[in-house]
Amino acid sequence: MDIQAPTSPATDAQRVVMDFFAALGDTAALTGVFTEDATWTVWGDSPLAGIHIGREAVVSGFHAEAGKLFDPDYPGVLTVERLIGDGPTVAAEFTYRTRTALGRPYHNHYVEVFEVDGDRIRAVREYMDTAHFGAVCY
Repeated sequence: MDIQAPTSPATDAQRVVMDFFAALGDTAALTGVFTEDATWTVWGDSPLAGIHIGREAVVSGFHAEAGKLFDPDYPGVLTVERLIGDGPTVAAEFTYRTRTALGRPYHNHYVEVFEVDGDRIRAVREYMDTAHFGAVCY
């Protein structure tokens, strides 16, 4: 996956968030960006919605299952439009363009709010167009 960002991170917490984006697709690297007790909350009613509790549930559960919904041979492009926040809370606004495992084009807009603890992510709250996600991924 190609990760694009308009500027360099301005704070340590923003750097940790960009480390997360850089780790996508690499399970070992992704595991390293989360605290042991991390949570990932997905709003909506898709099969992936809910609160995923613990690093294992976030990485080997949620992210592994989400990854199966997209074509592994298609070079997706994730573009971070902006990082907003001071201190340990960082919001990332980004788009993701790729192809689903069903062969459908996918272009979604996201905002993810990250709670950073030192050099790791403790919590993420994800917001996206769930209607588009459901229509093209399932």
